[in-house]
Amino acid sequence: MAGHLVSIYREHGLEAFQSELAVILERISEPVEHRLPDVTSSLSRLGYKLLQTLDLPESDFDRHYKRIIEAVARSKTAAEKCSRFRDIVLSCLTETETETETETETETEKSFELAVQVRIYLKNCPTDELRTLNADFLADRFEVTRNHLSRCYHQKFDRTLHRAILSERMSRAFAMLSDKEDKHTVQQVAELVGYRSVVQFRKVFRQHFGMRAGHVLHPERY
Repeated sequence: MAGHLVSIYREHGLEAFQSELAVILERISEPVEHRLPDVTSSLSRLGYKLLQTLDLPESDFDRHYKRIIEAVARSKTAAEKCSRFRDIVLSCLTETETETETETETETEKSFELAVQVRIYLKNCPTDELRTLNADFLADRFEVTRNHLSRCYHQKFDRTLHRAILSERMSRAFAMLSDKEDKHTVQQVAELVGYRSVVQFRKVFRQHFGMRAGHVLHPERY
């Protein structure tokens, strides 16, 4: 019975759970007054199994079960016992949902904070480090798994971590190519941002910015 109720709650929500619980409590409370000890016993057993099936932390289990026992024992009629039982159970479920939502919000906040830290790190890390930087390096740096880090970054910024690293390399390359005081060749810039092949660098640069690297280096020629 308890397992059935919890399954309904998890699959169909609180409203469906309330409807099914009402049916069960009606069966328990009839024929009524001369069976009060039976009603008390039935509700106590149902409460125990229900809380157990919900897999609550031990402290929460003890607290809610104690409330059920005390409320059912003090109530003077079968209807009152069932009513108090229902209120406590629904209160427990509402509290559990709130805690779950809070935990989810907290985890989301932590994930977003991690993603922001990674973005700041990418923006500020030395170019010498950026040239060999990858998702595995960042995962080790922030002491999380690669999959977790990639998922957090994508959820926050709607782009892959690989794309973010590539974008930062291209931004650094553009800045170096357009620097008129500290001039570099395309070959030198390609090596500085981590490309062994200048051909590959030229291809990625053009895909990223929609223009050739040489156009940035020598705009007067175009």
